[in-house]
Amino acid sequence: MLTKLKIMSKIKHVSFDFWGTIANPNPEFYKARENYLSEITHQTPEFIRDKFRFYKLEYEALGKKHLVGVPAQTQTLALLESLGFKYDRNSFNQIYGHLVELYYKFPPILILDLNVISNLMGRGLTFSITCNTGFLDGEMVENWLEKNTLLCDVFELFIFSDKNDNLFKPNPLICQKIMKYFDCKSPTQILHVGDDDTTDGELCRRTGMQYFKVVGNNYADILNYV
Repeated sequence: MLTKLKIMSKIKHVSFDFWGTIANPNPEFYKARENYLSEITHQTPEFIRDKFRFYKLEYEALGKKHLVGVPAQTQTLALLESLGFKYDRNSFNQIYGHLVELYYKFPPILILDLNVISNLMGRGLTFSITCNTGFLDGEMVENWLEKNTLLCDVFELFIFSDKNDNLFKPNPLICQKIMKYFDCKSPTQILHVGDDDTTDGELCRRTGMQYFKVVGNNYADILNYV
């Protein structure tokens, strides 16, 4: 188990994006999801894949414009209705529940370098996750983290765009929430790690938080910031 030491640093807190930064979606999950919806809607997997892409971009655009997120179930219902699904609460709950089961059957793939996390913890830093969710909600992400023994005790705060205040990056209120929770005196004491300039990078440009962009496997370079 990773252990925290109280050592002073110019960076006090590190905020991590999740998708594309800590983990990637499992390709087998995507395939299973498309095949399942193909069976129940009689549409081709390719057609369903295109629908997922369309609604993902639509809801991301809305989130960036209004700075609030839309719950995963709402997004899923919109997609199902575009496939000809006639809303019925029991049927929808059954379908959504099966999609959640597929997610756990084919869990996310860890890409974060845990040696870097261990090093940062040894410097006395605190950690949070700030994640824009889509068809995969924040609770599913938290459950995956809880099952990962090397990460379950690392993160103290979770800010998901489908929960609590529905803060969608680059909403500046995210910075305020992190500063208040971890008693940071300035946004410059926060380093945000992410892979998307339009959300992660823009959040930092609007608030003054420091930004580290994940490109390939450059995680060790994070250590230069602290």
